[in-house]
Amino acid sequence: MQRKKNYVTVHLMQIFMNSAMLAEVFPAPKKRMQGKCCFNFMAVDEGRFKELERLVAAGLERCRKMGWV
Repeated sequence: MQRKKNYVTVHLMQIFMNSAMLAEVFPAPKKRMQGKCCFNFMAVDEGRFKELERLVAAGLERCRKMGWV
């Protein structure tokens, strides 16, 4: 996660490394997507944050299954 002047950006490298995860991205966060694995947020939106939280958890689980964590 990186804080910029007008927004916060979240990089999910699991999506970059595993394109199958892209199919798991719900439409709401997809609207905030920049590039292949970056999500930008300009305002607090609990609904989108919950979806992003689910993606982070899924990415962590995939990394555990692959033995990276």
